Amino acid sequence: KRLEAFASGRRRRTIGNAIMAKLLVAIDVPLPQGLVDREVDSMIAETAQRARRAGVSLEEYLKETETTDEQLRERYAEDARTQVKGTLVLEAVAKAENLEASPAEIRSEIESLARSYGQTPERMRQALGSNLGSLKEGIVRGKAMDFLIEHAVVEAAAEGEATPNGR
Repeated sequence: KRLEAFASGRRRRTIGNAIMAKLLVAIDVPLPQGLVDREVDSMIAETAQRARRAGVSLEEYLKETETTDEQLRERYAEDARTQVKGTLVLEAVAKAENLEASPAEIRSEIESLARSYGQTPERMRQALGSNLGSLKEGIVRGKAMDFLIEHAVVEAAAEGEATPNGR
């Protein structure tokens, strides 16, 4: 049963990724440079965190990989634009479909996070603090993706992978 759930989740992610890939190519939306810059900053912060876990500083990582700060920013810029565009598309779908995060969904997500971190739901809510809005936004974006998956016309592709046909 867990294997079936895993396979179903994987198939949904594959379909969702294919839908987003098609949408990102088909939709031209202006990207606020500030959002792209913040996403690049976030990606660099994640790289710095991974480097620290590996026992090196970001500066040491950059030196080892013979990369400058500017080169790293340039390397992440395209992925950042894709992330921002994907977020804007999902937010537009959520707005068009009046999708919202219900109190029960928020509570469920907090309880799930609390279990993951071995905390009580109340402690997790306190830890989230001002990030509760981001949690709500994440739930809404997930619902928008679910909406897209449920309404996609899917065709079988090579090796049994599913892709939306763009209709």
